[in-house]
Amino acid sequence: MANSNSPDYRALSLQAEEEWKHAEEQRRHAEEEHRRAEEGRRHAEEGRRHQRRGADVQRTVTYKLPFPKPSRSTKGAIQPPKGKYFPTKLLPWVDLPAKQHDIYTSVCNYLAPAGGAEQRSFPPIIALEEISRRVSRRPLSSERDLETYERLAVEDHLWI
Repeated sequence: MANSNSPDYRALSLQAEEEWKHAEEQRRHAEEEHRRAEEGRRHAEEGRRHQRRGADVQRTVTYKLPFPKPSRSTKGAIQPPKGKYFPTKLLPWVDLPAKQHDIYTSVCNYLAPAGGAEQRSFPPIIALEEISRRVSRRPLSSERDLETYERLAVEDHLWI
């Protein structure tokens, strides 16, 4: 005979199992939230690190460029470019923001691939300071000076 005061063990077992499943679901949800928050912090830190690195490169190499007084600059008519590419007409670029965003995203993914080890994309700051010292010896007063700067500060690093 069953006692009417005795607990229903089957119902208690089902209730405990439901509570356990609910607690497990909450734990998984909390872990997922924590993982997303951590990923967001990591992504923000990577963005700040890339911004700082880009600012270091720009500050070191570009900001120290000396420019002469206008009286010491190249004078005369601008010569037509020979053996160089140049635009013959300019048209409005309608989809520039979208294209620019695509290119920026592509570059960011190349420089800092998701889940991969970050590669060194630029020389160390000390090397950049040496480049800065070399390009700032003379003021940029002619197209030839600009070509030298372009070679030392930009093109040489594309082949590394």
